[in-house]
Amino acid sequence: MAEQSSIDSYLIGGSVRDLVLGRKNTDLDILLVSRTGVQDFPAIKFAGFLARKFHGKAEIFRQFGTATVTFPRGKAVDLVSARKETYARPAALPTVKPGTMVDDLFRRDFTINTLAICLNPGEFGRMVDRTGAMQDLKNRLIRILHPESFIDDPTRIFRALRYEQRFGFRLEKSTLAALKKGIHGIRLLSGTRVRNEFIRIFEEKNPLPVLNRLDKLGVMRVVSSGLKLNACARRYFKTGKGRNRTFDWLFLFDNLSVLQAKYICRKLQLDAETSAAVLAGKYPALQKLSPGKMKASHIFEILSGKPEQIILFWLAKAENQQAKCRLKYFIKRLRKIKLTVTGEDLKKAGLKPGPMYRKLLRQVLRAKFDGKVRTRAQELNLAYKLAYRGYYT
Repeated sequence: MAEQSSIDSYLIGGSVRDLVLGRKNTDLDILLVSRTGVQDFPAIKFAGFLARKFHGKAEIFRQFGTATVTFPRGKAVDLVSARKETYARPAALPTVKPGTMVDDLFRRDFTINTLAICLNPGEFGRMVDRTGAMQDLKNRLIRILHPESFIDDPTRIFRALRYEQRFGFRLEKSTLAALKKGIHGIRLLSGTRVRNEFIRIFEEKNPLPVLNRLDKLGVMRVVSSGLKLNACARRYFKTGKGRNRTFDWLFLFDNLSVLQAKYICRKLQLDAETSAAVLAGKYPALQKLSPGKMKASHIFEILSGKPEQIILFWLAKAENQQAKCRLKYFIKRLRKIKLTVTGEDLKKAGLKPGPMYRKLLRQVLRAKFDGKVRTRAQELNLAYKLAYRGYYT
């Protein structure tokens, strides 16, 4: 179809890189190069044609000359027009114009992502390597294409370190020097772009080596002055046990103070639910649960009303055995204990309705936690005694 439209098509980028490395990659990027000149973005027109032909849906991104076609069974392909990019200022989104294939290859982040395989019938399967990508793959190197690469787009710093750790590669010497030089440019990125880079790190099979590298190179401190992996975070990201996205943020920010956590949640524009969880996790429950003897009612007072996910977070990070046992006791036993007596029972017993009902029942529940009352009759009797004495808080 591309041949009939005077378009040269190439499989390009990560899918070719992973094909050479023998790794699975189902994300397909197709580069389209018009033979009639560089006045337009062929991906936009071709996406509509492809969607109509196979009853799919085309999503067009005119600003970047790209499109995504999703087919009826859910498979998708990304179409990219050959283009050249310029940056008005460091960390800005690029200004995109139609370009040649060479323009497109040299606008990319690293040499290993510039390999292309021709898909046109006459030259099907021909490998295109204009940047020494095959040699860099052989030597297991991450190399940028020009010295200002990390200045233009500081998100490439995160990407370089993800690839380095995922593939077991190393940063080529001048690339590492350029990366270190460009680290402070991360401050110019929007919070959303930084947040998305951390999410991509969380999605790695093993995010800990990437996070360690960010920490060692000083990237964490640029994102937020107090951001640093502590022992709990390292253990969590290493084991991968019980991982979920909220836990990822909770452990990443575990070393931050409440004020620092508020700041970074706003800066990265985390959603309200995640931000609330991060701040809830700052409550010093583990410190409160660690001292010597403690009544069951006191454990309940500390943990009552706290979201279950936050309690599980504290359990996951607890190092003090006593605190860990008390958290488990709350989860397995305490929170399941309920009173059989209700406000209606107090009313029937002749107690005047009012705000004291809630306070009385809370006192009775505390007594039940501590084993002082067990039966319904004992609950009601204690409530009546407390009301008679005015002894409730």
